[in-house]
Amino acid sequence: MSQSLRYDVPLISARYLKRFLVFLKQREISAEALLAETRIEPVQIQNPDSYLSVNQVIEILKQAEWMLSDERAGFLFGQKLDLISHGLFGFVLLQPRNNYRDLVACVVEHLRVALPLIDMKCEFSGGEALVSLHPSWELREAYPFLCKVYLGSTHTIASQICHNIRCEFNFPSSLSAEEWSQCAPGTQFLFDQPHCRIILPLKASSCSGEGVVQEGLAISRGKTSNERSADADEKEAPTVAYRVKEHILQLPGKASLELVAGKMSLSPRYLRQQLADEGTSFREIHGEVRCHFARIYLAETPVPLDEIARKLGFSDQASFTRAFRSWTGMTPGDYRRQERLSA
Repeated sequence: MSQSLRYDVPLISARYLKRFLVFLKQREISAEALLAETRIEPVQIQNPDSYLSVNQVIEILKQAEWMLSDERAGFLFGQKLDLISHGLFGFVLLQPRNNYRDLVACVVEHLRVALPLIDMKCEFSGGEALVSLHPSWELREAYPFLCKVYLGSTHTIASQICHNIRCEFNFPSSLSAEEWSQCAPGTQFLFDQPHCRIILPLKASSCSGEGVVQEGLAISRGKTSNERSADADEKEAPTVAYRVKEHILQLPGKASLELVAGKMSLSPRYLRQQLADEGTSFREIHGEVRCHFARIYLAETPVPLDEIARKLGFSDQASFTRAFRSWTGMTPGDYRRQERLSA
């Protein structure tokens, strides 16, 4: 496929456009006004199986930015993408207390899968997580707006566990630092920097992880507010199962009992026994992680089933289908159709 044709391949779920139109309507910009200058038909937005091409996304954002009077709009929209409702918040909080590195890494992985327009790389240095943006496409005029969307989304989730966050952009802004701080109090915004990235301090003094972890863990388990309050004083040390999940999160498609045991300096037999003593198994934990990422791929991307199977480490699509049915009671295809209809 030629480079130019790749930009017309459906890639981004139209559900994001629906959310964007709601965002614009709140700013008195109608869907009709936005779409009048694009190649998108209104019926395409209502189709739960519809996807937008990169060229269409660029056209939409170019038109929207011209109509919007606030250059902070991209960041504000990113904050409203509501990625937490996708189950991400509860999932990342099922990590060892104070293990903020894995929380950040999981946030980055989710965004990379759900919005494949800009790649994200996460590095750790001097007690900070540096999440940098690297465009996967030539985004032209849409680049600044999309960068703000990505950092706004990352900020929304990361702010649940970190304070004193810094956002850096490699393009200018006509607004003052004070005007930008209104989007996210306590966050520093810098422009004309060498990189486009968000920097998260992971030191204990800059994180509020323990209380948030306890709350998120309870929410993810469906507990009531009274039950969450009763659990607030519980102190549990990280378990072997938690540590195993840490390693699987880093390579969900390649993890094996032998590989993870080696990273933990344990024998496979001893690790298996430790997990059994905690009432679980490597297979169960691995399945939980892979199921989570499978749901993201199926609901948020048009990636074919055979490719999802490959990414998650299955030998073929049939094996993936059997595993997914055992996790959810549904086939991957049925789950994808259900998510499209509920969008």
